[in-house]
Amino acid sequence: MLSLSGKKILITGASSGIGKAIVEQAAEIGAKVVLMARREELMSEIVAGLKGDGHQYFAVDASDDNKVGASLKLAVSDGVPFDGFVHAAGSELTVPLKMLSRNAFEKVMSINTFAAFNISKILIQKGNFSLGGGAFVFIGSVMAALGQPAKTGYCASKGALMAGARAMALELAPKRIRVNTILPGMVKSEMSLGLLDSLDESGVKRIVEMHPLGIGEVTDVANVALFLLSDLGRWITGTSLWVDGGYSAM
Repeated sequence: MLSLSGKKILITGASSGIGKAIVEQAAEIGAKVVLMARREELMSEIVAGLKGDGHQYFAVDASDDNKVGASLKLAVSDGVPFDGFVHAAGSELTVPLKMLSRNAFEKVMSINTFAAFNISKILIQKGNFSLGGGAFVFIGSVMAALGQPAKTGYCASKGALMAGARAMALELAPKRIRVNTILPGMVKSEMSLGLLDSLDESGVKRIVEMHPLGIGEVTDVANVALFLLSDLGRWITGTSLWVDGGYSAM
């Protein structure tokens, strides 16, 4: 039976989309969740509706190293270390290569890639993570392995996240910390629905047809994240799971 009872889980990008779905479902199966996102009001509302108690939230940009470090120090000041971490914070970038600036590239890399690695680095410090091990789950994208025009920066950020997770999995295996990446296709989130709204009917039809099972729900990705966080995923590390409705099989 899938359970996170007694586990303390950090989730970035927690105020919307996939991150919010993971927060809600993790709490539903017993986890104490620590939310991290920029929108404090939304997180306050989410926490108020969660099952269980002991949940926390921090209004912090996951790419702000100093504030993240201070927040995590406060989160474990109760003497209870983390058992899991989900990096669902992310930024989209669609721009032709000829217009891709260094600033835009560094910005998308900062939140999509380095933030995940920096938080992982902080969590493995003494007292921050369970001595019994646990799991890191990074929310990547099918674009980590599949190209698309005008997505050079975004694809690079998600590809680097996937590659780094594999190396991290080997390094952290002695600590019994499992590291995996989920590669979602398009799901019905604020970000993707905004994109679909900007397209004409033929554009929407083309995207839907790229997913044999249709556009997914945020809960489809959340379910896989919960599995990887739980003890049911105890022998899975260093892998990337496609959760894309068949997109990658096309």
